[in-house]
Amino acid sequence: MQMQKSGLTLIELMVVISLLGIIAAFAIPKLLESKKTVNENSALSALRTISSAEEFYNTRFQKYGTLANMSTANMIDNVLAAASTVGTAKSGFYFDLSLSVSRAAWTCIARPAEWGITGERNFKIDQRGLIMWNADAGSSTFTTALGQQ
Repeated sequence: MQMQKSGLTLIELMVVISLLGIIAAFAIPKLLESKKTVNENSALSALRTISSAEEFYNTRFQKYGTLANMSTANMIDNVLAAASTVGTAKSGFYFDLSLSVSRAAWTCIARPAEWGITGERNFKIDQRGLIMWNADAGSSTFTTALGQQ
């Protein structure tokens, strides 16, 4: 009586590897697209947090504050305040807050740290609380309100 060897043949192994490659080819792009969507939603949430913090800061100090001011006053987290500097992104986005000279108005722009990888849209919010967006990496013009195509 001869013992039969158990295991996979080379052909069976190649079929399994091919199937895994096909599955990965479909799954990885969807995973990356989902990550961009999550990053953009996180940026929108951060902009809403900044808007609320600015209103609270203005009520307390009668002027709008910088991200550092609001972080010091414990109105936003340190990670969000640090995301205004290159090299320190929050969920794949940088946040640039601009104040008017009199500090009676403000605008905050959220830009993807790596265009196309961490996000594909820029967002802007100001003291009115209206969020605008554009899908042009180098543009500073925002004409589309959130919720519009």
